[in-house]
Amino acid sequence: MNVRIALIFICFIGGFSFTAAGTEPTVEELIGLAPTLTCSDAKSFEIEGLFTQDDVSFSFRVFFRSKDQYSVMIGDATDGTPLLFLSNGKALSYDPITPHVLVGENVHGFFNLKVDEGDFKFGPGVKNGAVPEMTIDLRSFFDGHSKQSTHAKTGEKQYRLSTTSEHGNTVVATIDMSRPCPYTRVEFIRKDTKKPFLLLTKISQDVQEDNIAFPAIEKLSDKVKVKKWTSEDELDMAEGLFLITRALLVRLICRSPDAPEASKVSLLFAVDWEKVKENDQSYSQELRKLFASRELIQKAEPSSR
Repeated sequence: MNVRIALIFICFIGGFSFTAAGTEPTVEELIGLAPTLTCSDAKSFEIEGLFTQDDVSFSFRVFFRSKDQYSVMIGDATDGTPLLFLSNGKALSYDPITPHVLVGENVHGFFNLKVDEGDFKFGPGVKNGAVPEMTIDLRSFFDGHSKQSTHAKTGEKQYRLSTTSEHGNTVVATIDMSRPCPYTRVEFIRKDTKKPFLLLTKISQDVQEDNIAFPAIEKLSDKVKVKKWTSEDELDMAEGLFLITRALLVRLICRSPDAPEASKVSLLFAVDWEKVKENDQSYSQELRKLFASRELIQKAEPSSR
């Protein structure tokens, strides 16, 4: 499986298999419990996790009830500041450079996590269109690899399942067969590394409506500038990914006085970093307050240069 960051958005739900009374499940049976969730299933689910690439990390939460009831939230894992929120055809994005909060309509989310023809595909983003797109296919990481997979019992009805691809990348799942959704945690680890670059910390079928609703923008302070996304063409996959990536990079530079000049130059225009840092302190605080009831997970130890 080649590690490749891709973008798309769909959804998840898996079946269950059972062992005979008094026997332990086989590798194949544990793999059979892995969920495959898509929007077309129209079943509710929640996914929460953390992605890390070098010094940049973002958290994500995905909630899905139906094509008209869903939300995707992406934030800076250093302090939990929301950077992108998608809900029921509306979008909110934070641009720390200008600075302002972008708000758009007729915008849907996508979120992809699966293996497709040997390629690892993962990514959140935005797209124009009438419906969201989501696919979270955990079973695809294990299917066809049962001979390369191992499992161990860690407690009562609890197991640890791991598999390594032909490219040396490893997926480790924590399973609790007493839960409605047995897969409770999944780690994705690159070859020759020990820490996961992608971690799913929550997989659930219990979705609270409060986590889906679009926030009341009027609750933002008057100091926060709100700008409307005006161009339909502007809200495509590339634009959504660019906004997330740029916001993460800008906030990393603001936190890191020794950030290399190459990182700053990559933004392609001059930036008053002291002003950006000052604005970011007030904007990020306002955004965390706006989403206070649905906090994002944070890194245990934020990186520093």
